[in-house]
Amino acid sequence: MPRIEITPSTHPEFFSLLAQVERAPTQLWIESERSISHWTENLPEKGLAIVGTREPTTKSAQLIKDSLGQLSTLSQLSIKNSVPNIIVSGFARGIDYLAHTAAVDCGLETIAILGAGLDTEYPAHYRTLKRQILGSGGALITEFSSHTKTAGWHFILRNRLIAALAKATWVVEAPSRSGALNTAHWAFGLDRDVYATPQFPGGVYLMGCQKLLSQTQARAFWDLESLGETWLSLSTANQLTRPKAGLSGDQNAYLPQLKLLTPLEKEFLKHLLETLDTTQNVHFEDLIDLGDRIKIPHPQWIRIVQDLRAQGLVDLKKDRYFLNSAKCQEIGVLLGKNRENQLNG
Repeated sequence: MPRIEITPSTHPEFFSLLAQVERAPTQLWIESERSISHWTENLPEKGLAIVGTREPTTKSAQLIKDSLGQLSTLSQLSIKNSVPNIIVSGFARGIDYLAHTAAVDCGLETIAILGAGLDTEYPAHYRTLKRQILGSGGALITEFSSHTKTAGWHFILRNRLIAALAKATWVVEAPSRSGALNTAHWAFGLDRDVYATPQFPGGVYLMGCQKLLSQTQARAFWDLESLGETWLSLSTANQLTRPKAGLSGDQNAYLPQLKLLTPLEKEFLKHLLETLDTTQNVHFEDLIDLGDRIKIPHPQWIRIVQDLRAQGLVDLKKDRYFLNSAKCQEIGVLLGKNRENQLNG
């Protein structure tokens, strides 16, 4: 696999990507099948940094997998030149590993910014992941010479490169103290967009994310469409990648969308329609009460609401949810009919 050492004098175009970085490196080592010009032509515009804790929850793993799967679909459409298709992360345990592997699985290029030299096996069991990243057209980049061992401060230092090579940084999951918050700090300093997954009540492992949302200019990441504030083409991501029901009064038009709902989503929506006025907005606490009544754990109903929102049945403005009355009522009628059919059958 081609390796190259680059400096500002040999490859000024690449180092121009790091021009605003404080204490920018004076040399880099890059391993990739791609040429240096490939990266300079596509970064940071097509770069999305994904960072977070080394001890992620399964919910965060699924959110990354779903989001990158959707992004992969979009990258194959006619708008492929206006969506991020290069995933940048730090090649550590946890969220970094999930981001790199999901990118490889979805056919997206991914860049691993290492906290050690290219010939240092850290983490020790990630040798296969290195091969997968390179085999899928990605790159390994480090400012440390070949056999340099890792050190704690290396990870803080490499965070500035992660932020610099991406147009936006998404902090997927971070507790109150997390190195991912340092990456967000670097991104803000470079005038890049920062997104964070919102915390739900009691979710201590998202306290760092909530800190970003409440104390900085970070934006909430609910689903891929949230990134539409950075990449405009993603603002309609759900419409482009998921079947949509028609907007007429014909109930048959809603059958395809009804099939998209899981049994638990159908049950949640049915109770929502029965207990809440769909002409009014619904406060976050209302959903907590509803989840408690039908015994759905908080993490699970948060995911359900996100899915319903992705399908256009629920919208969110600040801390209040708005139901799409027409679509919900039509599907509600179908849900009732389906239950009758099951009972009669």
